[in-house]
Amino acid sequence: VSAPLLILHGSEDKVTDPQVSQFLYHKASSQDKTIKLYRGGYHCILEGESDERILEVINDIISWLDVQSVINKN
Repeated sequence: VSAPLLILHGSEDKVTDPQVSQFLYHKASSQDKTIKLYRGGYHCILEGESDERILEVINDIISWLDVQSVINKN
């Protein structure tokens, strides 16, 4: 992976091991990469979580996209 990369993962995910996301992050050749592990989060971090958690994830996505839009303008 060499494109800008955003990885979001719940630390308590029982479907996909969070270490797989950490491995992908470290192996990705992208210079622009971000990983965020949500402590206590499960597999569907935008569904079945508290409203506060869902807003946190959405805000993280929007913030990352805002940064990308500035980087890609230059």
